[in-house]
Amino acid sequence: MNKSSILSTIKKNLKWSLSLLIICLIKILFIGNNNDQTWVVVQYPWGSVKVVDNAGWYFKFGNSLWSYPRNWQVEYDDNFSFKVVFNDGGSAIMNAMVRFSSPTTLEGKRKFHQLFAGNEEAVEAAVWAHLSDAMKSSGPVMSASEHQSARRG
Repeated sequence: MNKSSILSTIKKNLKWSLSLLIICLIKILFIGNNNDQTWVVVQYPWGSVKVVDNAGWYFKFGNSLWSYPRNWQVEYDDNFSFKVVFNDGGSAIMNAMVRFSSPTTLEGKRKFHQLFAGNEEAVEAAVWAHLSDAMKSSGPVMSASEHQSARRG
């Protein structure tokens, strides 16, 4: 091989390598992928906000992304247990496992994001606060023997 054919081969390989590098950078910086189990809130540098609710590719320029699961499953164990007093004076320490869904409409998802700003711990704490209040309020309506938690032990 002569010198000019070697240079020509290097130039071709360099062009292909640079093209591949540019395509990879565009994919990494500007294109996101959402799966079917989540939804994403994208905020662009110019201020507009988009809720990506479908599985597939989306334009993500700006890197302000928040991903939320469509369905949550939270277990409130010993760290979150609380005492419920029943109308006969009996009581039980309550633990819970809760499964709930994110909002289903685009407007609801946008309000959900505005309220919690991507903080999953805040979502879990809000559900726990509601759950514990409901259980503490409904405890005095029944006796300890009527409630399954008293029978569990």
